[in-house]
Amino acid sequence: MKQWISIVMIVTLMAVCVGCTKPAASPAQTSAPQDVARTTATPAATEENAPTPTPEVLQVAQRGRNPWYLADGRNIIFVNNDGIYAMNYDGGNVRCIDNGAPDEFAEIWVQSPGTYLVKRWLNDDRASSVWRSWPQWMKESWSEYYLYDLYRLNDKGGKIVLAAACQPVVTLSDGSILYQTGEYPSKLMLLNTSGTSAPVELPTQECLINPMGVKGDTAYLSVLTEGMTWEDREIYTLKNGETALTKIDVSAVPSGEEMNHYEATSIADMQAAPVYQDDGTALWGAQWDGQAYTVSVDTDDDWTGAAVTLYRGAGQEGEMLQQAHILALSGRYSYEEYRENTLKFLLEKQAADGELYTNDIERIEVDIVGGWAFVSSNGYTNGVIGGPSQLIVMWKLT
Repeated sequence: MKQWISIVMIVTLMAVCVGCTKPAASPAQTSAPQDVARTTATPAATEENAPTPTPEVLQVAQRGRNPWYLADGRNIIFVNNDGIYAMNYDGGNVRCIDNGAPDEFAEIWVQSPGTYLVKRWLNDDRASSVWRSWPQWMKESWSEYYLYDLYRLNDKGGKIVLAAACQPVVTLSDGSILYQTGEYPSKLMLLNTSGTSAPVELPTQECLINPMGVKGDTAYLSVLTEGMTWEDREIYTLKNGETALTKIDVSAVPSGEEMNHYEATSIADMQAAPVYQDDGTALWGAQWDGQAYTVSVDTDDDWTGAAVTLYRGAGQEGEMLQQAHILALSGRYSYEEYRENTLKFLLEKQAADGELYTNDIERIEVDIVGGWAFVSSNGYTNGVIGGPSQLIVMWKLT
């Protein structure tokens, strides 16, 4: 099975913490516009009653390009290098609400202000245990399997597990979530927005389901049964409000461009992809409070570093507000030096060198949401598998 890469943090320019127990030291390179020191409270074990989602959430919930940086109208939610954090829009009241390595979090969805759905990958031991319960043909058909827990999290750290050890899901346009249980014999379940699940009738219990996407009120699923290949799989649909699948011909499936893939419909206004200049510089732009902002990422020719700059205005002609130079760890040190414990090595060299390092210089991405710019190294660039490898720096736009 796939071994999830765990690439851990360097200290951010804004003194965001490494863990939920002790703060990080600030790099000597530059200072931040505002300190966002967090609380030391441990996430709570139980959840308060979550409010029922309302249509207004569609208007207030925003996300960056990746599903790990959200603004719900009340909080900014972001994946730090040791877990999920919440903070006020002004940067105050920063707190860890769920512990974990960043690449454990596949997606975070806004259900309502202060309430979120989290999809978190199972660790290797748990996933292997589930996989061993499958029939041999299923193991051979899905050699790289993806299993996760789905739970509801609130902005105080309360958590309720809604579904454990699930296979891939699809979110319908009414906000309900369709998932297949991981343990054999599996079940197909429909989780509504209130947190209750109802079974969906399967063609057979021995099948693998791969969500293809959603168009309008219809989800499209490919279903593989024993003796089939993925090329001759069957196609089924599920409409909003129904609990029975309908078989269709493959010719009736919309094109990939027409369907919404793995996106939670309760998150609106996803940030667009960057614009690339002729010189290779990537520009990430957004509007906040009537003002345009731009973050540029200019990678060195030899890929040993990158300059990241925040501007007020559209493009690189505006006022420069912040700048950081990020170095590739591999440009200074050999892989053998840090392969055993990347976190320990990064922290030691951060303190000794006064530099910002990342292990994925070629995968620096920017998410601008809720008046903040998050610069991260994204080990999984399709926005579906895994989470950010590392949050490098975060800046307030104003």
